[in-house]
This record gives sequence, C-alpha cells and structure tokens, in this order.
Amino acid sequence: MTTILRPAPRRLLRATYQVLWTTVAALVYAAGLVGAFFTLPPQAMGGLFLASSLLGASCALSLWAIESIRPARVAWAGLATGVVLLTLLGLSDFLGLAGVGLLILVHALSPTMLRRLTRLSGHSLRSSVDRVRAAASGEAPLEPRPSREPRRKPTSSPSPPAVEWPPTPVADAEVEALEVPDLVAVEDLCLAWQSSFLALKRCTTPEARLRVVAERQACLDELERRDPEALHAWLDDGARAASTPNKYLSH
Repeated sequence: MTTILRPAPRRLLRATYQVLWTTVAALVYAAGLVGAFFTLPPQAMGGLFLASSLLGASCALSLWAIESIRPARVAWAGLATGVVLLTLLGLSDFLGLAGVGLLILVHALSPTMLRRLTRLSGHSLRSSVDRVRAAASGEAPLEPRPSREPRRKPTSSPSPPAVEWPPTPVADAEVEALEVPDLVAVEDLCLAWQSSFLALKRCTTPEARLRVVAERQACLDELERRDPEALHAWLDDGARAASTPNKYLSH
C-alpha cells in the first residue's frame, strides 16, 4: 500500500493559500495592465512588451543549465518579463512607488518563495528525500551515507613489472555506486524511478531490496541535481513511492 508523505490538512491549507494568492495576483496584474493600456500609446506598449520579452528569454538562456532549457520554459520566461514590466508601469502611474511595493509584496508572498524560505529555515530537501527512500523500501530510514573519499589520481611512474601487488579490497559503497550520465533524459529517470517500485515489490531477498533502494536513491539524487525546485515541489505536493515527478520536471 502506498504511503502518503504529507498529511491531508496541510495539503488542503497549501492548496487554499495557492488559490487565494493566485486570485490576488491576478487582480493586481489586471489592474496594472489596464493602467498601462490607458497610460501608454499602443505602439510604445507593444514595443516595450516585445523588447522586455526578448530580454527575459535571453537572460533565461544564459542563466539556466543546458539540460533544463526547454522552448516552453524560455517562452514563458520571456512573456512573464513583458507582463511584469507593463504591470509595473501601470501600477506606478496609479499608485507611484506604492505600486512597485505592491508588486514586490505579491511576489514575496508567492507559494514558491515561501517554500524557499521554509527550506532556508531548516526544512532541507535531504530530509524529504530520505522519507521517500524509507517509504519506498518499507523499512526504517537508513543511516546517512558516509561521504565518498575522492578518487586518487594515478601516478605517472609505472609499477615495477616484477612485483605482484596483492588485490586492494574495495568498499561495498564504492562497488555499488551508481553514476547517471547527463545523456539520460529526465523522462527516462522518471520512468526508471516508477518502474523500480514494481521491482522493489518483487524482491525476495534483503540484498536485492537494498540494491533496488540504492538505484531509486540514485534516480532521486540525479533529479535533485538537475532541477531541485521541481523535485521539492513534487515532494511538497504529496509524493508517493509509486508516483513520478515527470509533470513537475517537464514544465
């Protein structure tokens, strides 16, 4: 049976706040756009929107990692920049500096910003990942993994051919370490995470279960490295051991 990570009342409170904030933000942006429409000539309004949209898309392309760049996200960043600029001009014409402060306050109280502040105040992403890992394995949370020692660089001087060195024992953590190359797509990682849940249910030995849990942990670590905000949003929305964060990571 699948375990829900977040209690229902907290999810309901988060959903209610999301609806209220969206309504207030829509009213503020609508007022700003109406103010800009009556303040600026149509040619100037269109030129500012086009220029700011191109600037926002260019900044997104230069700041985001290569694997997280998608045409839809770049286009959304450009459109959002243009809308924010026109709204700021419209609110400034009606309210002056208070309009600027109002727009900043709306964005400061957004659910995304509150999630980031919560993370900075002690709610770490690692604890959420550990809870998902424990729920997936059906056991108590595992002890924190020891930090991996840096690999030693090979020396330039070769070993004498006459000397036979005994085999060096290798730690189990290094043997079982999984490295996911960047060539693997996000969709494939999500599919591997979801299908590994069925493999975990079919395991018959503790060794097989531990290996599947390690593979699921490697998928979560790689998804966290590529898009930590999207993975954290999936966890906060009640991630399940058999679910997939694909819809969060594809936007």
